Amino acid sequence: MLSAKRTYRTIPAAMMSLVVAALSLLHGPFVFGDDKPDKPLIADTATGGATVEVYRVFRGSDSLLEIQWGYRNTTANTVHLLSYDDAIHFAGKVYLIDPTENVKYRVAEATPAAPNGKPAAAAATPLISPIVAIDLPAGGAVWYWAKFPTIPATTKTISLYLPNSPPLEDIPVAAAPATAPATAGALASQTGPTGLRISTTRVKRSSDGTVEVRWQYANTSDKKASVISYDDAVHLHSQVFLLDPDSKTQYFIATDDKGLPLMQDVPAFDLDAGQSQMIWAKFYVPHDAKRVSVFIPNALPMEDIPIQQNPPK
Repeated sequence: MLSAKRTYRTIPAAMMSLVVAALSLLHGPFVFGDDKPDKPLIADTATGGATVEVYRVFRGSDSLLEIQWGYRNTTANTVHLLSYDDAIHFAGKVYLIDPTENVKYRVAEATPAAPNGKPAAAAATPLISPIVAIDLPAGGAVWYWAKFPTIPATTKTISLYLPNSPPLEDIPVAAAPATAPATAGALASQTGPTGLRISTTRVKRSSDGTVEVRWQYANTSDKKASVISYDDAVHLHSQVFLLDPDSKTQYFIATDDKGLPLMQDVPAFDLDAGQSQMIWAKFYVPHDAKRVSVFIPNALPMEDIPIQQNPPK
């Protein structure tokens, strides 16, 4: 279940799980491609000289408030954006303020289910894109997302507080952006500026009761693209997850009786221009769940995808 809202006057800084923080360092942020809006809602100068920009603030189909922001280096020199320590503690220091209700909200948390589908004893995990130590070269840009607890429908603006920038105040809250048309054969897809497209192509309940998810990496550029590094391959099974937007329950990849993940063996790999690679994994999701959001490293959330059911026998 989601963590409750916390009042602006009394809430102390939250301590984030070191395990979650360590896992979050394994993957970089999503980089917008054609999907990025033309103009930010607000911009300012972050620590180190990069420009911080907020592009979207909207209520999603899961009722959570999603914020998408990023940093752009418009200087002629490399900007030190986040150190290793900055990255570890970043999620615990991000918050927003509802100026109408005078309430402070930290990043929303989801309750993870165990890999076998039974209730998990693990602590709730923050719904935020992976944050890594990073230096931005001249002209470079990186983008992130985070979800926050449900705010009142009467709230029309929020203020965002990031640990490495001044307050970003009075940002308008909008309706969810229109879903971009998926590519042929995909349920949802996104393409970054390097030409790497990540698509969800199947979300279907199998005869064994699990939900099979397939996603594809496709290199649409004219150059070779690095897709999965060695570290990415080692930890991918713990980074891909589903979120039930109704119960706010998080489902990680299912495991067999030996604790091994029920997913395709994924080595480190690159893709030549025009090449693609499909990956599959299975999740224990209750039968009463009708839709899920798919979270894949280096992509924005692919939200509100119906679960295709097996036809009755």
